[in-house]
Amino acid sequence: MSERTVKINDPKFAKEPNTSDNHQPQVVKSNSDLDENTRVIKSEQKYRQLVENSLQGIALLQDMKIVYVNKAISRITGYSIEELLSFSQDEVADLIHPDDKELVWGNLKKRMAGLEIASNYQFRCKSKNGKIKTLEVHAQKIEYEGKPAIQGIVLDITQRIEALKALEESELKFRTIFENSGIGMTIISPKGNFIKVNKSFADLFGYTCKEFDGIKLFDITHPTEIEHSLQLIKNLLQDKGIKTKQIEKKFVKKTGEYFWGLITITPIRDPGGNVSYLVAQLQDITIRRKAESKLSQYADELKNLNTSKDKFFSIISHDLRSPFNALLGISEYTSQFFTELSKDEIKESITDIHSSAKKVYDLMQNLLEWTQIQTGRLEVERSRIDLQELSNNIIELYKESAEHKDVKLVNNISDEIYITADKYMIEAALRNLISNGIKFTHSGGSVTVSSKVNNDFAEISVADTGVGINSDNQDKLFRIDEQFRKDGTANEKGTGLGLILCKEFVEKNGGSISLESKENIGSKFTFTVPLYNNSLE
Repeated sequence: MSERTVKINDPKFAKEPNTSDNHQPQVVKSNSDLDENTRVIKSEQKYRQLVENSLQGIALLQDMKIVYVNKAISRITGYSIEELLSFSQDEVADLIHPDDKELVWGNLKKRMAGLEIASNYQFRCKSKNGKIKTLEVHAQKIEYEGKPAIQGIVLDITQRIEALKALEESELKFRTIFENSGIGMTIISPKGNFIKVNKSFADLFGYTCKEFDGIKLFDITHPTEIEHSLQLIKNLLQDKGIKTKQIEKKFVKKTGEYFWGLITITPIRDPGGNVSYLVAQLQDITIRRKAESKLSQYADELKNLNTSKDKFFSIISHDLRSPFNALLGISEYTSQFFTELSKDEIKESITDIHSSAKKVYDLMQNLLEWTQIQTGRLEVERSRIDLQELSNNIIELYKESAEHKDVKLVNNISDEIYITADKYMIEAALRNLISNGIKFTHSGGSVTVSSKVNNDFAEISVADTGVGINSDNQDKLFRIDEQFRKDGTANEKGTGLGLILCKEFVEKNGGSISLESKENIGSKFTFTVPLYNNSLE
């Protein structure tokens, strides 16, 4: 099947009518004929101007040589029109990139032969300055001055091709960075759907990249963060001034575990400023957050230690001075007037010296234990303990002092309750609570020790019918920086550290301690200790 042949007459080659005396026209034209000729000539002149000044290159090839080019072809190639019209067939061929010669000459020959081929194609040419340009040509076979020719309408698409190449290279770089980045990266739609995720992003959550096809951003967001995340997306969509947003938030893994992530979100907008999609980078900062939490915890602990240190020195300076003053005063008096004192007076002085010395010893013992706990040098040595046997031994120890004050000691500890704890610590805690109960209970009152099992713990309670503690002072009992001290009902003295040590000992063994108290009614201290479990052996 042959191509349609188009016949044209180029005004450039139009001949003027012969008006010499020897060649008079045989036909006299009317005014209407002259008007028509004038209209045709003007039309052809307009057409010539249009072709000459077209931004698209227009060229005619006949016998494989250039017979016509417009200014645009000259601009594209860098050659003048005269140079192009003077080119030989070989010079015309040299304009074509070597790799594209076969394509261009093959198309020319097939088109001239009347074969049906694509009218549009691209090829590269060499301009006068040596630069390679990419051209898009629309070619067709025409008849020019009675002979077949090829008309080509040429468009320089070099910049477009270079831009596409740059875009492809940019996309390749982005894809390479995206897919191989050690940082989690994702592309998200404005509705929160995942368009694409890289492997690092998927690995953070324990999913495969494919599994993210049916997952939304809010599906992997911790429930406590969803409302904040919704507001963030809303702000990114509405506020065109936001270029990038970086926040720390909690995310949920496939296993249900959560982790802290630092997410950086950049909205990609269309020319109208509307968000087309969001590009996000995600880093797991759980370790950093834990470290920061520990630093904060250490700062608080250091603050408490400083406070405790100040209180520690205050106790040493004040509490040690009082018993030592008494000890020195009594011993000095006894020493000076020994020969004048009766046996009863000497015995009384020795008793007072012993009492003062015991107070100093008890205080030093408590301070030593407290210091060991604070410095981490007091280790917990857990063992199986019979709770009833332990309480019986302590009650027996305080039986005489209770009888002396006429305070009734009651042991309601259930039998066959075994706990796992450091025997020394739990014994010291229980001993201190019973001793306090006796100290702050009036004659005729009682101190009752009881127990019960609550899940995996034993609850041990020491209840007295003593003076009680008002609510304002209850919180001070277990704090060294807010020490509360009160003499017993028989003016018994204390170190002020007993309950603080109780709390430390109980917590060291995995338990807790609490207080219920009303003034003039009594107090009930309760602490918990883990039950003994055979399976732990």
